[in-house]
Amino acid sequence: HSLRQLYWDGRFYRDDYRGIAAYIQATSTTQDAILINAPAQIETFDYYYHGPLTEYPLPQERPLNRERTVQTLQEMVAQHSRIYAVFWATDESDPERLIETWLDQRCFKALDSWFGNVRLVVYAAPQREATAIAQPTDCQFGPSIHLRGYTLLTPDLRSGDIAQLTLFWEAAEPVVGRYKVFTHMVDGRGNIVGQRDSEPGGGARPTTIWQVGELIADNYGLPIQAGSPPGEHVLRIGLYDQNTGARLPITQNGQPVGDALDLARLTIGSASSPPPASALDMQHEDRICWEGLCLIGHSLHRLGYEHLQGVVLEPGQTARLTLYWRREGGEPTTDHFTAALTDRANRTVVWEQPIQLTGGLFPLTSWRDGEVVRDMQQLPLPTDLRPGTYRLTLRASNETTRRSLGDMTIR
Repeated sequence: HSLRQLYWDGRFYRDDYRGIAAYIQATSTTQDAILINAPAQIETFDYYYHGPLTEYPLPQERPLNRERTVQTLQEMVAQHSRIYAVFWATDESDPERLIETWLDQRCFKALDSWFGNVRLVVYAAPQREATAIAQPTDCQFGPSIHLRGYTLLTPDLRSGDIAQLTLFWEAAEPVVGRYKVFTHMVDGRGNIVGQRDSEPGGGARPTTIWQVGELIADNYGLPIQAGSPPGEHVLRIGLYDQNTGARLPITQNGQPVGDALDLARLTIGSASSPPPASALDMQHEDRICWEGLCLIGHSLHRLGYEHLQGVVLEPGQTARLTLYWRREGGEPTTDHFTAALTDRANRTVVWEQPIQLTGGLFPLTSWRDGEVVRDMQQLPLPTDLRPGTYRLTLRASNETTRRSLGDMTIR
């Protein structure tokens, strides 16, 4: 019994190389590469990863040879689109953080996540170097931080791509607090389909060490969620206190504009090929089909708390239901459905809400055969809903059968 728990229960996992390998396998292309920091990892990593990507073990010696390491990094970034960096035991292999600092300053960090005691950091290699401001701005964040402009190296984006954004900051006086930058890609319904939060410089240039008058070039890789519907999106940024979460107020051309700044409007296209299911971060896999349309999975969270595992909702709160659709078979007959909560004992409906796929912004007539679409819906729950466990169902507008998506707990 204990061995079974050790091998298969995720609560007992330590360094999750299996998870790292699975993520790389699901999201990478043949143009990408893997950096193995601390070369002794490579045997462990290759036990789980059997893909085609080139692996770079760096540093190749201890103590680190700076010139040789930088040369390898330059070659790697020049030859590949994305770098999947697996960091472990960096205090021993790279105590000065040469490798990570070099990548932070020259590439666009899109992910920084722990898998047990191992970090996976994903970088987008620059399409070209952003050495100058392409779009000047006159914006002030709080009393002393100025955004002098920005450069977007990836104006033509598709679902699953990484937007490459450089922000150019300047401090008019010493900055007392440490602030994080948030970068959001927001669709036409207000859904965040891409997000990256970080201290400037990938964490290497916190605001407290900025020199007055110094121009800070600050790179962000903004991953667009796989399956995001195509259409017009807004690139939005802001600054917030890393301790309190309070955002800095913004003025633009001397006028207050709130606590978030819309930098640009961008049109995001469909992916050239459908993403694999493993790239969709679905909580639950489904196989529920209607004419011309299949629901392949769904996720359920409390709105604004998508980063938390599990979901327990209260009356009056709003649930975020993400539906993952695939176009297949004949012609779809409807894009209108009804989400409902039913009593599990007597199967009576206690609450329901009509929904339209993608809010109608990406009509079914535009979906290609095999296209996978991430459809985010908001479900505001009534304030008088009694605590308990309900069955969440979905019904097409042209039928009476309710299809079960599992249980929802209200406390």
